[in-house]
Amino acid sequence: MKILITGVSGFIGTHLAKLLLKNNYCVYGFDTRSPHLEIDFIQGNLVSQQGFDSIPWKELDVVFHLASIGVKPDSRDWAPCVEVNVLGTHNLLEKMRAEKSSARLIYTNSFYEKHIFTHSDLKKNPYIETKFVATQMVRSFASSYFGRVITLTLFQVYGPGDANTTVLPYVANQLANKRKAILGSGSGVRDWVFIDDVISALFKAIHVNVKSSFSEYDIGTGLLVSLRDITKKLAVILDGVELLEFDSQRDRPDLDLKEKAKTFLPNWKCEVNIEEGLKKLSSSFLNRKNR
Repeated sequence: MKILITGVSGFIGTHLAKLLLKNNYCVYGFDTRSPHLEIDFIQGNLVSQQGFDSIPWKELDVVFHLASIGVKPDSRDWAPCVEVNVLGTHNLLEKMRAEKSSARLIYTNSFYEKHIFTHSDLKKNPYIETKFVATQMVRSFASSYFGRVITLTLFQVYGPGDANTTVLPYVANQLANKRKAILGSGSGVRDWVFIDDVISALFKAIHVNVKSSFSEYDIGTGLLVSLRDITKKLAVILDGVELLEFDSQRDRPDLDLKEKAKTFLPNWKCEVNIEEGLKKLSSSFLNRKNR
């Protein structure tokens, strides 16, 4: 089976590629930079379509479209988000249509998109707004596509290898180095899902039996845990409870969101509980510190 991953060098893309290689799949990775894995890597650009001609479109069985920009605050500008998330997705879909591809398209989006019309501040976020538009394009594409399309809504993903600008890696990095971690009130709740469970769901989606041209599922635990509770658990593991500082003045406008995963892939469930996931996250920072 031949599988293409766009955004293969990202947090999720790298983990997915490793699992596919472990299971002896033929993996093509498409990105602007190499993940340095033993895959068939194609350096390219979704916006300019550089590298498209090097992809064996007619041989592909599955396309994971994970490429996006703006997930992290330091890359959240309108121009690149519109270019990559909207135009880049459009270019990929049109290329698959032109090549008469029948590969299964698996696309990931964010749970924040479900609240874009009820929380006006979310519309000011370039990542959420452009991913919402891209998701609508994928829906439209599915209606005339030769293959199956699956969208997977990601909830609050965490784990080793994520950027330190993400909240739990930020806290783990601060506490592992005995520095204060400054947060909002911590009262907001999220569905925290460990990276290994996210990857197992993506892997499951390759073979799940879907009857319609377009299917939607959630990747999460179905449980809500506050930021205060999860960071305190992390702080206990790292022996740094006294280094946590909560300040309600730093709260974001989406504090009241209480969205959790509801529609799960058939015969799939999360296996990593919060305690286990936080221990794995903590170990990655402690190991990094001791090198």
